[in-house]
Amino acid sequence: MSALKSKTQTEILLTSLGIPFYDRVSLIEKEQESEIRSAQDIAQRILILTYLIYISNVEEDSLEERDVTLESLL
Repeated sequence: MSALKSKTQTEILLTSLGIPFYDRVSLIEKEQESEIRSAQDIAQRILILTYLIYISNVEEDSLEERDVTLESLL
């Protein structure tokens, strides 16, 4: 089944169930086209996402701490 056909069928199912969805999601690449990332790349991505979640939830009175954390990523 093609990626477009799969996406279309999924959207039809979600619509029939009354489940909202974002219709501008890009197609998922085929398994043969996907890139297997190294463990180091995956760990780095997880760390960056964890930091981003952290700094987005820092209270107003801790902005300096947030800035220091953000600078450590750069």
